[in-house]
Amino acid sequence: MRAGRILVLALAASLLLAAPASARSTRPFDGPAASPLAHASFKLAEWRWRTGRITYFNAARKSGKAVKRAITAWNTSGARVEFVRTSRSRARLVIRYHPTRRCLGFAYAQPYYDASRRVARAAIVIPRPRAGNPFCSHWGQVLVVAHELGHVLGLDHESRRCATMNPATSGLKPSECPEQPEWQWRCRVLEADDVRGAVRLYGGKVKRRPKPLCDLAGPPVPVTGLTAAVNPSVWMGIDVAFTRPKQLKAPPFVSASSRETYDAAIAPGACPRESPYGQSWSVPAGAVQTTRLFGSLPGPHCVAVRARDGFGRASAPATATVDIPAS
Repeated sequence: MRAGRILVLALAASLLLAAPASARSTRPFDGPAASPLAHASFKLAEWRWRTGRITYFNAARKSGKAVKRAITAWNTSGARVEFVRTSRSRARLVIRYHPTRRCLGFAYAQPYYDASRRVARAAIVIPRPRAGNPFCSHWGQVLVVAHELGHVLGLDHESRRCATMNPATSGLKPSECPEQPEWQWRCRVLEADDVRGAVRLYGGKVKRRPKPLCDLAGPPVPVTGLTAAVNPSVWMGIDVAFTRPKQLKAPPFVSASSRETYDAAIAPGACPRESPYGQSWSVPAGAVQTTRLFGSLPGPHCVAVRARDGFGRASAPATATVDIPAS
């Protein structure tokens, strides 16, 4: 397994005391015809815990927020599972870093179970956090830990639909989930199919899933201080001035390749809609940008200015009204 744009999530299973090499075989589960799980695609591994209450210790301290979010996703999923934080000596699950200090493009879970396939203890090994790599970023680690917790519970890889248990990630989403804008990540964390698998093992009921996507970078910041004034020496000319905003910083691994621009437009009566064309800034953030617009006829006009961030997203408009006198 290697790092790259498609990053692989691994599963290792070890039998307590002695495990046959074939212990990790999987089986698909489609449920009985009359069951609400009849159309589920999840796959189950060959182990499970005696109960859904699992004590854990997080030794990957720099990834504490990511681990907590993944734990919360499972604990509030509707399945009767509960990961409970405790001391290392009392924990049956330990989450730790891989010994290598680099950002490795893989993670794995290792359940240890007895001859009856009941898990006695488990470990999850994740790469160390790196802000410049999506897989090792905070957002990537949330998805990675949630995936490995699924393995610990007894879920195997699922490649037939969008699921956190997909065997790989592409960007900040499981590989089989729909493509998303580069400024967003799959913040739902668990898909319904993942939770159905846990419900099959431990009982419960799938809760309504939250929205699938969240922004990595906040919304574009609008311009401020907009003024618009008639230029008496230019026919139908309107001199416009406004302050360039400082846009919010995107994570370092996101390539906001487009340069920041602005859109200034004028229309008689109602304010103009967003234009597909942007203009380049000639001043730095915090300085006043000036431009000239032209009205189409005498009377009241609306001037609308929108700032665009590096992704090309337009901010809310700043507007001003100006009355162009008849000649």
